[in-house]
Amino acid sequence: MNIVAELRQRGWPPELIATATVNGKPLAEIMVKAKPLDRYKSKLERLYAMELADLVRNGTVARWYYEPVTLRLADRTTYRPDFLLVFPDGTLQFVEIKGKSTSGRYNAGKAKFKIAREMYPHWQFVMLTRGKGGWEEIKI
Repeated sequence: MNIVAELRQRGWPPELIATATVNGKPLAEIMVKAKPLDRYKSKLERLYAMELADLVRNGTVARWYYEPVTLRLADRTTYRPDFLLVFPDGTLQFVEIKGKSTSGRYNAGKAKFKIAREMYPHWQFVMLTRGKGGWEEIKI
């Protein structure tokens, strides 16, 4: 997809698109791989967000935020939960969405989740994955 078409989809004004360049080349000459028009880092996060919208509509969840905070775990070590849910009674719950993987990055994410849960016991932390029957909690 041409970047100009993508920027039009995102609502950029035509006059801004017409005058913009990348390394001296007009945007019309730059080809980029199209990225999703939303902010989610994975298909599972996108799916969970769509389901959260339904939970807000039916009153189960008052509101939710995507990656709203960064928690400090140690010097130069932080953790950013995927979602923050606010329930009607004011309860806060951080939700981490994980696919099924055994990569080092996946395991580091699980370790940071566990540390954050221990450091901030006054908040609820839940790690979920998508199973055949729906969302399943990952116990760590």
